[in-house]
Amino acid sequence: MTEVAIDTAEVVAKLAAHKRPAFVPIIESGDSLQSSSKFSGIAWINSDEEWPTCGYCNKPLQLFLQLNLSEMPDRRSYWPATGFLQVFYCTTEDTYCQEAGADMFSPFGKFQRTRVVTPTGSSRAYEESPVEIPLPSKTITGWKEVADYPASSELDLRFEGLLNEEESTHLFDLATGFDKDESINVISDKLAGWPMWLQDPGYPDCPECGEEMDYIFQIASEDNLDYMFGDCGIAMIFQCKKDPHLLGFSWAGS
Repeated sequence: MTEVAIDTAEVVAKLAAHKRPAFVPIIESGDSLQSSSKFSGIAWINSDEEWPTCGYCNKPLQLFLQLNLSEMPDRRSYWPATGFLQVFYCTTEDTYCQEAGADMFSPFGKFQRTRVVTPTGSSRAYEESPVEIPLPSKTITGWKEVADYPASSELDLRFEGLLNEEESTHLFDLATGFDKDESINVISDKLAGWPMWLQDPGYPDCPECGEEMDYIFQIASEDNLDYMFGDCGIAMIFQCKKDPHLLGFSWAGS
């Protein structure tokens, strides 16, 4: 069977109407202010609250990501003017709470906590992370805007027939780097844009209103966060458009 040569420029042209801006974090090693956007490190914890703990082992959860919502380059209309979007996750090695629980792949599992925090006065002071083995912290100092396009499985869900089978396969290979280093669907950590699905799209429904949740942020394995999701998986943050305090966090492997 003769292999069909695919013109990447033609594929991009077909996707042009669905191009979205994505924002790749600019990183500086080490922690900064508790109010900073960051991967790992010390989170903003209101002075009248405690550091979040795992619903299974009750140990402190590892901060994966904190976004200062007042400093985002792409603001959702339903976000509060101030506050922090935070993802905490259980990384306790002797309990493996994510694998032990019945909610292993649930976006709302008890082994994690994804939330929006409204600051009330000052933050509780921590000299160091309460996590047993904290991950290295990286501060987000800025954002680089890039063009982003839907992944091949997203096309099957929302734009069926836009690409033929060979073009869709080529799009997936571009994104995962099987054919070349350049990607038209950003596979690294990013704010906004399109999620890079390694399997079928997995937008969760809001547990309150039942509507599909909005994709917010993507965390790739061992990009800026020193953590591997399964076998080189990619994690996503989702948020309810009606209530920004309802969030989900899940990942899928390759």
